[in-house]
Amino acid sequence: MSAPTVVPRRELAFVLLAVSAVALARLLYGLGLPLYPDEAYYWAWSVRPDWAYFDQGPGVAYYILLFTGLFGDTHFALRLAASAATIPVLLFVYLTARELKLSAGRAALLIVLLLLVPGFFGGGFLIMHDTPLIIAWTAALYCAVRYVTRRELPVLFLMFVALGLGGLSKHTMGGFVVGLALWLLFEPRWHMILRKPAFWAGVLLTGVLVSPLLIWNLENHWAQLDAMRFHRSSHHGDSAGRMAYFAGQMLTFSPIWLVAYMALCFGLLWKRGRTLFRSSPEIASIWQKTLRPLREYFQNSTLIRGDAPRDESYSESAAFRLVLANSLILPLVFWITAESRTIQANWTFASYPAMLLVLVKLFPEKSRSDWRARLFRFAFVLGFVPAVLFDAYVVFSKPISSLLPVQPHPYWILHYRSRGFEEAVDRIRNLRDELDPEAGILANRYQDAAIAEWYLPDHEYVGSVNIMQQNQYTFWPACEVGKNYIIFTIDENTAEKSTVFIEPLLSYMFEDVEIFPEEDITMDGLPIKRMQIYYARGFRNNWTEALVEYMTRSAILDLMPNLRGYESGQTGGDSEDRTARAFEDIFMSRRGCMTILKPESIIERVRLPITTGREGTCVEFNPFDRSGGQLP
Repeated sequence: MSAPTVVPRRELAFVLLAVSAVALARLLYGLGLPLYPDEAYYWAWSVRPDWAYFDQGPGVAYYILLFTGLFGDTHFALRLAASAATIPVLLFVYLTARELKLSAGRAALLIVLLLLVPGFFGGGFLIMHDTPLIIAWTAALYCAVRYVTRRELPVLFLMFVALGLGGLSKHTMGGFVVGLALWLLFEPRWHMILRKPAFWAGVLLTGVLVSPLLIWNLENHWAQLDAMRFHRSSHHGDSAGRMAYFAGQMLTFSPIWLVAYMALCFGLLWKRGRTLFRSSPEIASIWQKTLRPLREYFQNSTLIRGDAPRDESYSESAAFRLVLANSLILPLVFWITAESRTIQANWTFASYPAMLLVLVKLFPEKSRSDWRARLFRFAFVLGFVPAVLFDAYVVFSKPISSLLPVQPHPYWILHYRSRGFEEAVDRIRNLRDELDPEAGILANRYQDAAIAEWYLPDHEYVGSVNIMQQNQYTFWPACEVGKNYIIFTIDENTAEKSTVFIEPLLSYMFEDVEIFPEEDITMDGLPIKRMQIYYARGFRNNWTEALVEYMTRSAILDLMPNLRGYESGQTGGDSEDRTARAFEDIFMSRRGCMTILKPESIIERVRLPITTGREGTCVEFNPFDRSGGQLP
C-alpha cells in the first residue's frame, strides 16, 4: 500500500493562517466594490429559497443564505461569502498537491499560481454560482486523489458528498463525473471498484443529494433541460467561436501558462500512446487495438482477486492521471461546443486548479539541465508577466486606462462595470415618488430587476417582464392586472443599441404607456450606463399573449392577403411591405438591432470593441425583405 503523505500540523496551521490572510485581504478590497447585477440575481435566489432554480441548482442560494442569516442582507455578508470561499479552495488544492507527493515548496507555489491566475484573481471578489461549485470541485478532487493513494473508505463517501453538493451548485459538476469515468475506463486495474457495494452506496448518496433538482423539474415541466439545452447565458456562435473561446482562456488563465499546459498534455498523451503502440507489435489493425484493453481487463489478476492495486508507484501515477483527466474535461468539452455556442470564459474555471497542478507537478527538477527543462523554466517564469499585468488591470483599471495610447471605451474599464446602477435606481425611485407612489417597479432584464431590488429601500421586490427571454423571474410574480408600473431598462454598454424590442410590446401589455427620454449615467465625465424609463398604466396581459395572438390570428392574414379581403389591385410587393410593417410594429423599436455585422479582419474584431464598445455595425434587418435591404 502507498505510504500516506502526512502533512505536519505546524505546516497545516501555517497554510491555514496564510490562506485566511488572503481571504481577509480579498474581503477588505471587495468591500469597496459595488455589487454586480449577477451577484444580486443570486442573492435574490437566497431571499426566495427553493428546491432549485431555472438556471442552476440551489447551491449558491443556500451558500449565500449561510452568511445573510448571520449578517443580514448586507453588502458585507455577500462580500464575506465570496472571500471566505478562498480558504477551503486553497486548502484543498494544497492538500491535493501534497497527496501527490509534491514538496511543501511546490504546493505553496501552486497556491501562488492559483491566486495569480486572472480568472481566479478577479472572480474571487464576486459571489457567483461558481463559488460553491469550485469549493465542491476541489474537495471532490482531493478526496478522489486521496482514495486512490490510500484506499480510505470514508474519503470515498466524502467524494460522493462533494459531487452531490457541487451538482446542486452548477450543472458543470457533471464534467467531474465524466472525467472520473474516463479515467476509470483507461485504468483497468481500478475497474474492481465497480464491484464494491460501497461505490454504489456512494452513487446513491450523490443521487439523494441532487434530488432537489429532480423535484423542481418535476414541478416545472423539466424547465432546466431547456436552460441547459439552449444555454440561457450564451447564444449561437459564429465561425470565430472557438477562436473567441481560446482567447478568453488565454486571458483568464495566462497565455504562456496555457500554452505550456497544452504542450505538456500533448506530450504526455503522445508518449502514452506511443508506449502502448510499441508494446503491442502483434496488433496489426485498429480493430485489434480496440480489443486489447478488453482482453487485458478480463486477464488482469487484480480484477480476479477483486482488490485494488497496492503498488505505490502505480497508485501515485494513477492519481496523477486522474488529475490530468480532471484538468482536460471541461476545456475539451467547451472547445467542442464553442463551434455552435458562445462559451463564457468562466465556465472552465473549475478545471484551473487541476491544470495548474499538472504544470507544477511536471516542473523540471533542479538537477535537469537539458534544453527542454530550461525552456520550460523560462516559459514558466515568463508566464507571471501577463498574469500580473491582467491582475493589475483588474485592480487599477481606471488609472491604467488613462495611460494607454488608445483610450478604451468605458465599458472595458472594469472600475465602471459595477458602478452607475445605484444612481439609476435612485432616479427610478424618485420618479416613482413624483408620478405615482403606489406604482410597482418592473425591469426587463433579470439583472436589472435584481440590482434594483438590492438598492431599493427595504429591498422592495422588483419583477421582470422578461420580453424575449426566460430565466428565474419567469417563475416569479411579475405584474398584477390593472396596476400601474414604472418600467426601466439599463444598458451597460452605452455604445451598443439595445437588442430587446420592448416599446412596441408594452402598448399591448398596458392601456397607456408614457415614454421618457433616454438618460446617461455619467462618472468622471464618461457615460457608463444608459437607462430609459416608461410609465405604464393599467396592466392588461403578458407580452407572450400579445405575441401568440398575433402569430395565431394576424400573421397568416399578413402572409396571405386574399384571406383578409385586400383590394384586388394590391401586388405581391405591397403584401410584403405590409407584412414587413406588421413585423416592425410587433418586434422592432427605434433602438432595436436584429443583427450585428462583425468585421472580417481579426484585428478589427479585437480593436473595435476596445475603442468603441461595439462588436460591429447594428443592422435593423427585415426578414421579409428578400432583396436584403434594411427597414426604412
